Amino acid sequence: MSKYPISSEDVIWSKNIKETNYCANRITFKYGSYEFGITNVHLNWKSTIVREEQIRAVHEWILEDNKSYEVLCGDFNDEPNSSIHQYLTNNKWIDAAQLNEEINNIKAQPTLDYINNPNIKNESSLTIQARYDWILLKLHKNLKLPSISVEVFGNNPTAKAQILPSDHYGVVLDIINVNERMKNP
Repeated sequence: MSKYPISSEDVIWSKNIKETNYCANRITFKYGSYEFGITNVHLNWKSTIVREEQIRAVHEWILEDNKSYEVLCGDFNDEPNSSIHQYLTNNKWIDAAQLNEEINNIKAQPTLDYINNPNIKNESSLTIQARYDWILLKLHKNLKLPSISVEVFGNNPTAKAQILPSDHYGVVLDIINVNERMKNP
């Protein structure tokens, strides 16, 4: 769904890459005179080596069609201190939840929660609460970073059925005052 007409849509498996890297889809759209690219990933949960290969392939794929503002989001199946996160931040991706934490003093919330999520709570003796789902931003050249807000959703059971939609909680990024920021990049 998009408020703005989608300019293009693509899937990484339409490229000539290894099948193990079939992990991402992408849309682009225009807002004012700026182009946005949004790429969603679901990386392999079993192997760090496969995740590393996947994120390199996704990063290179995005660079082929780099827009003014890029958003890379989804289930990275790893924590922010991982080699995948380090690779992305070394390549000028900004972790929106960490930025929100620094600017707005709002602690980044876990998205994988073996303590409270009833979908996985009794699966094992694990007591992990970690942030495996991320939203990262990348700006083209000298553009200013817009004000943002990041929140976790899907972490409270539905009122009637008392269930959660997933084993991971979702993350939403709200770009605030983007009109003002884009008028004076």
